[in-house]
Amino acid sequence: MEESGIKGVSCTIDDIYALPEGERAELIEGKIYYMEPPSSEHQRISYFIVRKISDYIDREKGDCEVFLAPFTVFLNEDDRNYVEPDISVICEKSKLEDKGCNGAPDWIIEIVSMGSRKMDYDARQIRSLPGYFMRIGILEPGFLKLSLKIFA
Repeated sequence: MEESGIKGVSCTIDDIYALPEGERAELIEGKIYYMEPPSSEHQRISYFIVRKISDYIDREKGDCEVFLAPFTVFLNEDDRNYVEPDISVICEKSKLEDKGCNGAPDWIIEIVSMGSRKMDYDARQIRSLPGYFMRIGILEPGFLKLSLKIFA
């Protein structure tokens, strides 16, 4: 994931919307981070996890919904944070709108790839502060490692 921006200049969601069609990026604290397309392994893992979580929610007659990237999460009420977690689980229907989720999902899962490794472990730490996400799972294929952070 490549970082972009002019030192001292803060970007906004309008800068994300102005990107060329098909260009994916996240905006964290006013900095744009360009995202590489996911690999086929990444997609297989994402789909498998989403199926399992969705099946569980259905079986338990839960109200939560599961979303795969690209699915926008607008953090805070400012225009300096726009992210696309790999998987988002949202239980508060009032957070959902056509453009995505306003506020922190109840749970996100990030699948680490070589291209996103630094971002997944560094910049996402910023987002793991209370008020951003309550639960973050980071799955690292090849190492069969799952890291779960829970915030009360």
